[in-house]
Parts: sequence; structure tokens; C-alpha cells
Amino acid sequence: MAVAAGEAVFDLKTRTTEFEAGLDKAEQTAKAKTGAISGLFGRAFQTAIGAGVGAAVGMLGTAFAQLDQSMAELQAATGATNAETKALKDALIDLSGGTLQSQRAIADVMTNLIALQGVQAGNAELVEKLTKQYLDFATATKLDAAQAVAGFDDILDAWGLAATDALGIMDALILSYQRFGTDIQGAINALNLLAPAFQTLGMDINAALSYINMFAESGIDAASTAAAFNKALAALSDTSEGGKARLEGIAETLGLTTDEIVRLRAASPEEAFRILTEAIAKVEDPTKAAAAAIDLFGGRAGPKLASALQLTGGDLKDFEINVGEA
Repeated sequence: MAVAAGEAVFDLKTRTTEFEAGLDKAEQTAKAKTGAISGLFGRAFQTAIGAGVGAAVGMLGTAFAQLDQSMAELQAATGATNAETKALKDALIDLSGGTLQSQRAIADVMTNLIALQGVQAGNAELVEKLTKQYLDFATATKLDAAQAVAGFDDILDAWGLAATDALGIMDALILSYQRFGTDIQGAINALNLLAPAFQTLGMDINAALSYINMFAESGIDAASTAAAFNKALAALSDTSEGGKARLEGIAETLGLTTDEIVRLRAASPEEAFRILTEAIAKVEDPTKAAAAAIDLFGGRAGPKLASALQLTGGDLKDFEINVGEA
């Protein structure tokens, strides 16, 4: 079939454009890989600059050996197949170009994601995505990335969340620090250790973090927050006559009516918590609010919490940062 000269020229231009585009893409890929490898072995390259060829080769050989050792340990810890380990190694090299974290740190994060959080070793793309999130979080917070994976694993288990939910919690914690001075490691510990108490009191993870933020802005650290909520839960869960009498005493201090006290005696811990915190927020006499909060939350956190509840009217929205929407 004959082809007109104009059509031939057009076809040639099209093919030339496609070829050049392919070259550009290949060049970009090569640059990305070069950057990643440079990031992975950058220190070896930099140290080798005045050390001579022999020393440079030795340093690079050591760096590659360390990478292979890290991947061998990852494979042993996770049960990844050879093919999965190779894909994870490629992901590690890709990540190295965009982080200040060492290859050992990256491998440890990957290992914990697979071994602790149950991320599938065969899903290298997801492992790489989640690893980058933890590396970025560690860089921003100065926390150890691999330990952060372990800490978040406890939180995710405690609240029934998936590995992919961690990013929303990370963002919420960073914003909590920026807005309220919330200690991030302390909040991680509190969200884990206090999950049963928070859940018994009817809170989801957003409400729990809101209380942690309220305490933080009031000058109460995470350890004191934990002690305060554990004390409150113990008091609200005490079904003995002595326990009920104690709650009645708090209610009388706050000026609750007889009918309200009857409801309080029959209430679940969740409902009793709501009744008493609302009453602390609304009582006109701040000394009575403080006295009731001390009885419920303890002498260290009680007065500050009473002040915070009275200032906000018990509304947590000023301290709320929704996980997943941060």
C-alpha cells in the first residue's frame, strides 16, 4: 500500500516524539534510582572522595553487605519469600533517596510493619507507603521510627483499627502537639494503656485524644492523665455500697437533685461519667467543681481538669482533632 509523503513525515514525527518521550522517562527513572542509591550509600561515597579507589570500593562493599544483612534479618523475622524480599529491597532503596534515616532504620520499620502489624510481605507497595509515613513521622517528632511502629501497633489493636489508619493518628498527634503542647510519646502511651478505660467511659479515639489535649493544655502530663482516668474509672465502676455512697457525695457537692442522684446510682460507668463531668462544668461555685474533680480524678489532675471543664462548659470541640481528618 502506497503511503503519501505527508503521511510518512507525520508518522516519522510521531514515532520520534514517542521515542524521545521514552528516553525522557528512562532518564527520569535512572536519575531517581541514582538518587536513591546515592541516598542509601551517600556516606560511603562522601567518605570515599579522598580515600582512594581501593578504599572507596571497600566502603561500598561494606555498605552493600550491610544492606544484604538487613534484608536477610528482615526475611528471617517475617518469613518473606526470596521474591518478596527482593521487592522489599528495591522498595528500601527507593525510600533511601528521600529520607535521612539509615537503611538499617528503614529495614527495621519494614520488619515491624510485617511482623507486628500484619502487613503482607508480598505487598511491597503498601509496605513502602507505610514505611515512608513512619519515617516522615519519626523525622518530624524525633522519635525512633521502628519503635513508633510498635507503639502504633498497640494503639491499632486496642482501638480495633487497621495498619492504614496509623497516618491519621500520626497527623492528629502532630497537630495536637502544635496546638496544645501535647507530648506525642506520652499521648501514644495513653491512647494504648488507657484504651480500656476510655472505651468503658464511652469514648472513641477522637474523644480520648480530646481529653488528652485538654489535660495537656491545662498543664497535666500524659502520665497524670492516665492516673486520673484510671482513678475515675475505678470510682465509677465500684458497685459496692461504699462506692455508690462516694459518688453520691460527689453529686451532693455539685448540687445534684435527689432524682439526679437516684439516676447516678443506677447509671453505667459511661453514663455516670457524663453526668458528673457535665455537673462539674456547670456548677457555679468553682471551689465545689474543684472538690468534686479531686474526688473523681485525684488531687493532681482534679483542680486543673475542673478549671478546663468550666472554661469550656464541658464541650470538647475546642480540643478535638479528628483522627483521619487531620
